[in-house]
Amino acid sequence: MINLTELQQDAIIELLNIGMSRAASALSQMVGEEVYVSIPSVDLLSRHEVAVLIMEKNSERIIAVQQQFSGLFWGDAMLLVVTDSVDGLKWG
Repeated sequence: MINLTELQQDAIIELLNIGMSRAASALSQMVGEEVYVSIPSVDLLSRHEVAVLIMEKNSERIIAVQQQFSGLFWGDAMLLVVTDSVDGLKWG
């Protein structure tokens, strides 16, 4: 398992903040509503640990987005949203 220094973790969180802010701004313009995002956290987990985490949430709906990346840094990034913890999320 990879262990990040505090500086490395802060740098990754800042990059995520920038990306999420841009995405929220674009979504806000598309839907004509304010979009709120929270400060992300970073956890490096194995696939097994992610599966266990999802099962522990015991939620009816979980939204997951996975992105594979390669280059100097490589791996899979996954964004998980447990619907029970999202205020104001509307389902069709």
